[in-house]
Order: sequence, then C-alpha cells, then structure tokens
Amino acid sequence: ESQQVQSLAWSTDGIAFTEADDNPVLVAADGVPDFRDPKVLRWGGVDGHWVMVLAAGDEVRLFTSADLHRWTQTDAHRPSPAHRGALETPDLFPLTADDGTEHWVLSLGALQGAPAGGSGTWAEVGTFDGERFRPSAPGRWADHGPDFYAAQSWSDAPDGRRIGTAWLNNWDHASALPAGFEGKPWGADI
Repeated sequence: ESQQVQSLAWSTDGIAFTEADDNPVLVAADGVPDFRDPKVLRWGGVDGHWVMVLAAGDEVRLFTSADLHRWTQTDAHRPSPAHRGALETPDLFPLTADDGTEHWVLSLGALQGAPAGGSGTWAEVGTFDGERFRPSAPGRWADHGPDFYAAQSWSDAPDGRRIGTAWLNNWDHASALPAGFEGKPWGADI
C-alpha cells in the first residue's frame, strides 16, 4: 500500500512549474495512508506563517511553516458527524457575521454517512488561533441533497466576498453519470 505525501512546486506564470529539491516536504509521521487534499493559507499577513489543513484518515490535521518546506503539526481534529471512512478536501476559512464578529469555518468531505446517503460536506464553526481550530457549536451537514461534496472556497473576490463551490456528485453514483453528446458518457472523446 502506498503512502500519500505532500510536495511543493511553484510557478511564475501558472503554466511551467518547478518542483522543490526537498520533496516531499511533508510525510505522515504515523504512516496513515490517506494523507491528502492540503489547503494552505497565510496567517498573520506577510510577516506571519503558513498554515496547512489536510485530511489524514478520519481526522483533520493542521500544520504550520515559516517557509513552506518544513512543517510542524499543531493540531489534530476529529469531527463528529455520522460519517464513515476517510475524510477529504478540508477547508478552513474566516467569515464575518453581520454583527462584525469573526468566525472560522472548517468544512470537509465525508466519504460516507451523509443525510441523502453516500458522500457529503460537513462544516463546523469555531475559533482558530493560527495553530488550533476549536469548534464553538455542533457541526452540521452543509447540504441535505445527494450531490454536494468536496466543497472549497476562494477569498479575495473583487467585492470582498468568499466564493465557494462543490463537486456536484456523490461517490455512491459517480460512475453512473448520465450520457453526454450522442449517447457517449461525459468526458469521452467526441
């Protein structure tokens, strides 16, 4: 069985990438095989540090780094949804409430156990101090339909909004997508 690792590459044009000489930059110390889907954010502005949140089996782990090459684990969080199996695609981001208070959201993809069956997106609201996430309310499913999975968000939209999207599918029926052009499956050469 292979182990998933985290590696680093960069680009100045979004087309050509250079891989770091010291890859992989992060390997699971406990050898958990599902160690994937990193989301990296900057904490504390230009003089701050990097934070990586990633899925590690049935928990979410947080790491910090000053240089994107050397990472230190600072937290492990096991959410409590009624899910089964490995977690995927964690996201950690701040939202400002109408009253001006800041809240942090940890969302993640659960492979099994969603309300409509199969996979879904679970979210918890809490606090984040640059190293640790602490939920302040019970988590909940982000959607109760069968097709909202692997949600991710982007910041810095021109009007200051945070924009999110999700995979509109479910692992329970991902291989049974409807036919596309001229009866061929979507993604088939046409």
